[in-house]
Amino acid sequence: MKLRYLVAFAFLFCASDLLCQFAGGSRGSESTASPAPTVWNLTTTTASYSPSPFPADVRVCCGVEWKWLEPTTQGTYVWKSLDAWITLNHAHSGSKLIYTFLPVPPWLTSGANGTYPPTDLGVTTTTCSGIDGSTANVYDCAYKQFVTAFMRHVCGGLIAAPGSPLVGTCRVRKFEAWNEFNANNYWSGTDAQLAVMGNDMSTIVHKYCGDCVVMLGSTSAGGDGYRPNGEPVHYDTALADVATKWAAIPGASLWDAISWHPYPSRTDVTNVPVTSLVSYDSATCTSGNTPNVHCYVPISQQVTHLRAALAGITGTNVPIYATEGGWGLTANICDTTCDTTDATHGANTIMLRKAFISQWMIVLQEQGVTGAMWYAPHDQGWGSMIGTGVAEGRFPIIPTSYNVVSAWNQTAAWLASGTVTLNSLASATVTGGKVWTVSMTISGAPAKLAWFDGYLATTSYATTFTTQTNLSGTSSAITAGTVTLDQTPRLLQ
Repeated sequence: MKLRYLVAFAFLFCASDLLCQFAGGSRGSESTASPAPTVWNLTTTTASYSPSPFPADVRVCCGVEWKWLEPTTQGTYVWKSLDAWITLNHAHSGSKLIYTFLPVPPWLTSGANGTYPPTDLGVTTTTCSGIDGSTANVYDCAYKQFVTAFMRHVCGGLIAAPGSPLVGTCRVRKFEAWNEFNANNYWSGTDAQLAVMGNDMSTIVHKYCGDCVVMLGSTSAGGDGYRPNGEPVHYDTALADVATKWAAIPGASLWDAISWHPYPSRTDVTNVPVTSLVSYDSATCTSGNTPNVHCYVPISQQVTHLRAALAGITGTNVPIYATEGGWGLTANICDTTCDTTDATHGANTIMLRKAFISQWMIVLQEQGVTGAMWYAPHDQGWGSMIGTGVAEGRFPIIPTSYNVVSAWNQTAAWLASGTVTLNSLASATVTGGKVWTVSMTISGAPAKLAWFDGYLATTSYATTFTTQTNLSGTSSAITAGTVTLDQTPRLLQ
């Protein structure tokens, strides 16, 4: 469900001068309040493996797509793969499953593959049966039948809709309208068509489930390319376009939350690609031409853009979930260049990966993200974080030498230890780069998270704080009012 960096994906160019102005610098002047702690999740891509600690949210993956649950003919369902995820999730109290819709089954697709809309979408001469919920003057029978059957299955094997929406019963509680619909390898239809399907899904889900969350999403913020049908390609403007069309449907059943995938535009950047767009290995992403179609918005500004794009369409405080994200291709987060198997890399590679993880988490928290999911820590080639010695899906065993999950755990502990000030990310230019800081309050006292973005370099940072803690969890006194910063964040108190 991830978006690879292929030319076929086009969603990174400046939609307006106003949005492009947010591409760098400081948002410290916008600080207002402390967001609720982000719920952090290390995801798994197979129901046969249980991460520890088990995630609060689990996005079911790989083999549970619509085309596999209704693979051959309309109304013939195969729930085995979904039930495996439900069994795994049921063993961990408090964990919630997220289901993402994609792709259209081969017997129903209107085009060459499952990225094309169902053949009956918009057909008004068909009478729908076996469904709960519809939209005025537009029929979407096969999809609505699938969603109805899905909800009946996960809400206790029902044969009809309950008299009132169920609470605490349905075994899948969160739903995304479609996976990365701004990328043509997942959606080749129009945004208007997707809005109809999303509204139909939301109507049915909310009819069955009173504590379910329907997400307007997901879109990906990483990569580049184009959509041949001319629909918006940015992660933020694509969401806004679908939202506008969805909200215009008479009697619409609107979304409860928003989801997107915070990947960097490029991973081969001069510094860790969280606050930067400038690449040292891509001529399309230089200091003189960014932002552009290839390098649109750094991760540190993605929620700012998203809320701006949706202003006036949805509420300003609608929860935002990062249902997938990370650095993308692991081989690109290296000191020098990793080989395709990541078997060899420079001496600072582990440090750079830890820096990315920590920075990624910090900026999502200070942007007020409700929940964030890293994809996928056990994957050999994409987001590789954990060396468990356990085979994960189709990928080989990752050796323990690749283990950088300690940075995830330490950063999560920092963020849980106090309150992070919303939109407090600020930068100061120094020799060789910028010092970045995020403000916190811990036990009633001010604190900061700080790092330097100079590539494989350090800088001396003057501070009145007296204690520093690094990503290894080691605390030490700050002497002479200065601390040496590199790309790995540290907590100053």
